[in-house]
Amino acid sequence: MTFDFRELDAFEAKLGSVSSQIERVGIQITSNSAERMVGEAKRIVRRKTGRLQRSIRVLKKGSYGPNQVGAEYGTDVHYGKFIEFGFRHWRSGRMVGPFPYLRPAYDRFRSQWLQRLGEAAIALIAKGK
Repeated sequence: MTFDFRELDAFEAKLGSVSSQIERVGIQITSNSAERMVGEAKRIVRRKTGRLQRSIRVLKKGSYGPNQVGAEYGTDVHYGKFIEFGFRHWRSGRMVGPFPYLRPAYDRFRSQWLQRLGEAAIALIAKGK
């Protein structure tokens, strides 16, 4: 049995030529998905004054290294983590919460995000053949 590696080398060369396109499209898809997650988090967060809801946003997006794209969303309000994960009240000692809003938003859109990334990568690789 023999295997012709020239075809593999040709495929690898074509794949290398579309990798920058895949990264660019991946950043765009990831950014759009992060915005959807932000919208969902804003919709489900518990509101008292609205400050926490207004502070939820995309914090960082883009390339995180070779072959890695990503986005971070969250809040810069110091008490956001206490709402998400719960806390022990300082006076009564009873546990308050948790009332998660970031993780459920991620869970809702994660599969759609990964599916869109996969479909885009397959389409670009197929077009590059």
